[in-house]
Amino acid sequence: APLVAAGPAATPNGNGHHREGALSMAFQIPPSRKGLPENRFDFTLDGTTVNDLPLLPYAPLVAVEAFHQGEALEAVLAACDTDEAREVIRRLDADQFRAFVEAWEVASAGRVDRLTSPEPAG
Repeated sequence: APLVAAGPAATPNGNGHHREGALSMAFQIPPSRKGLPENRFDFTLDGTTVNDLPLLPYAPLVAVEAFHQGEALEAVLAACDTDEAREVIRRLDADQFRAFVEAWEVASAGRVDRLTSPEPAG
């Protein structure tokens, strides 16, 4: 007889640990806004082809984490959502990359306030 793993059967509600109706009470994660034009950073290397990547607040968390750990190249490559954008980044020299990261960071800084809680007045 074939071996069968013991445990809860797969359910449409996730990992089998949830009671019936749990889906209606689960927090619904909102859709990503990284695709909105105002949340993108456009760049060009050759002056004709425009590539883009999400601004830091809309980048995947793995990119944000790498950026805050000082791993700029890892952060940028993780934030790129097309192979074409990744290839442009990989062709940059160190001086070009430094300028790119500074511009991306400045563009992102204006959006970061939307992710943080307001400071208490005082």
